[in-house]
Order: sequence, then C-alpha cells, then structure tokens
Amino acid sequence: RRLLCPLPASQTGPGAAWVRCGGNGGVALPFGSPAYMGLGLAVFVGLLVVEMFGSPFMRNCQVVLALGFGMVVASSASYTAASGETLGFVAWERVGEAPWVTLPWSYWFPLAVYPPAVLPLLLCFLITTIETVGDITASAEASRVDSDGPEFDRRLQGGLLADGVNSFLACLGTSLPNTTYSQNNGVIVLTRCANRRAGYACCAWLAGLGAASNL
Repeated sequence: RRLLCPLPASQTGPGAAWVRCGGNGGVALPFGSPAYMGLGLAVFVGLLVVEMFGSPFMRNCQVVLALGFGMVVASSASYTAASGETLGFVAWERVGEAPWVTLPWSYWFPLAVYPPAVLPLLLCFLITTIETVGDITASAEASRVDSDGPEFDRRLQGGLLADGVNSFLACLGTSLPNTTYSQNNGVIVLTRCANRRAGYACCAWLAGLGAASNL
C-alpha cells in the first residue's frame, strides 16, 4: 500500500526528512536512499583510514578530514534521474552566484505571538533542557573532569543558562529552541581534545562561515 503524506515532497527538516532530502545540489532523493548511504559510508571510511594510518595531528582533526573526503566524493559523483538527466550532488554554480557575505538580519518582521504554538514550544524547551543535562554530563566524563560535585554543578548551571538564553534568541529568529548535540562528546573522544579554547575557535568558525555565503 502507498503511504499518503500530508507534506509536500520539497519540504525538508528534522520533522520531514523522511519525505525528501533537498539542498544536495540538483539531487532530491528520499531519506535513506542508497546514494546518500554511500556518501555517508565514504565519510565513515575516511574516519577509519585516518584513525588507523594517520599521524597524531591528522587524528586530532580526523572529523574535518573525513568530511572533506566526503565532499570530494560528492563533488565527483553524479546521479541519473528517471528522466535520464544527470544531476550533481554539489551545485558549484550556486557557490559562484552566492554573495561573499550574508548578514543574519537580512529580513525584518513584526513580532507576534501564535497561541497554538506556545505549548509545543514549551515542551521543546523542556526536552532540550533534559537533553542538555545528559550531554553536559557525558562531555564531563569524556573530558575526564568531575561529573558530580560543586564544580560540575557550576558547569551544569552555566550550560543550562546558555542553552536557555540561546533558545530564547532562536525563537525570536523564528527558529525552534536550541539543542545540544551528543555527537560533540564523540568528537571529544575521537580527537582527545577537551580544551575550552577549541570550543571558542569552533564558535568563531561557525559565526564566520555562517556569514560567508560562498563557503
């Protein structure tokens, strides 16, 4: 039987990723398609190769190297649609057409409250708060620092405060509340780097690359 979907095929996002995955150059395949699985496998193989044969410096940045390898594979790969058209996974023409710098406040709009969304958003806030507690605890254990006691409580309070403030700012920008990512704990384990300065550097990279449309 065919499953009837109330969402348009072009919609993407965490709640609709099972419909279609857009933004992959000219390719828009259903979530979990073999082509996407192959690209993900290429990144995973890159991780294993760097971990097994790379120097200590390469292992420290193996995530970036593996993602770069996946990007090279995606750039050289193509997909033949049912119509016979050959589509690329990376649309380099869009890179050339994009402006050099895009500021996040490109559009202004009046603020308003949509009552039916208040309760679901409060539920999202609660879920992300619980998730933040677990992720901060796991990060402490992966960083080999105390995961209980006054020092850990201070870190936990700071993390929850930052999550709440950033989630509030995200909602002002018409986005869902922020969430912490448990894969960051895996990055700490893989790179063996738990230095706070690395986190500051990541923030700078994210802010810079977010404004640099070509990248």
